[in-house]
Amino acid sequence: MMEWPDGKRVAVSFAFDVDLELNWSESNRLDPGHLVHMSKGTYGAKQGIPRILNMLDVQGIQATFFVPAYNATVYPEVIREIHRRGHEIANHGLHHFDSMGDDPKLVFEEAERILWELCGVKPTGFRPTEEEFTESLGQLMLERGYYYTSYRGNWDGPHLVEIGGKSVPLVDLMADAFYDDTAYDYYIDSPPARYGIKSAAQQMEIWREEFDGMAEEGGRVMDFIIHPQFIGRACRVNALGELIAYMKSRGAWIATNDAVARWVLQSKGFALPAH
Repeated sequence: MMEWPDGKRVAVSFAFDVDLELNWSESNRLDPGHLVHMSKGTYGAKQGIPRILNMLDVQGIQATFFVPAYNATVYPEVIREIHRRGHEIANHGLHHFDSMGDDPKLVFEEAERILWELCGVKPTGFRPTEEEFTESLGQLMLERGYYYTSYRGNWDGPHLVEIGGKSVPLVDLMADAFYDDTAYDYYIDSPPARYGIKSAAQQMEIWREEFDGMAEEGGRVMDFIIHPQFIGRACRVNALGELIAYMKSRGAWIATNDAVARWVLQSKGFALPAH
């Protein structure tokens, strides 16, 4: 069982996917580019992210922002502000297609170039969009200096990736749809229509109950998948701040994905990578 810093009971990472308009223009196959839906992505950049950043400041925590690098070219000042406030910038590909194409290396190179030129950071973590995680992708990540991913959900995390039947210094933080805000607050009104939206209180109650269970067991990771265009509504940001305060008061170690992954590698006896 993993032991966390200062005897904390559970590691919690709030990781935001900065998909914005790409969620609609590239991932909605039946109605790409729908103007009303695209505006939801724009809302995430203009209203959601500033509101989230202010809440994180109030709570005094650092979060992880997975950025499709194309969006960094569309909203450079937004991404710079995320970085300026001390949050982690991580790799979420170049676009938000369901595949990285025939040469994932080129996608990594271009995304890394954009993020380096914009913020001077080299990402250490990669969250695939809808790409299947393969051993070849894991090997490419290792070769490029990555040491964590946030993808599968078959364990309450963390877990070391295996390549060729051998554990390698690549941590899978085990993201799952349970921790994805779109399971509770995603809504569109044209095909494929999706409703069933839950109130902010209901959404946070589910996450709070799971946190209580994970904290009781100890040694677990909760790695959230959160989208500014949905969670960024005023009521939901306020409720998320209340949840964070609750977790802090009950033994949570709230840290970036990078910090959690580095702690896991050190605990497993791997040499810490350069940071």
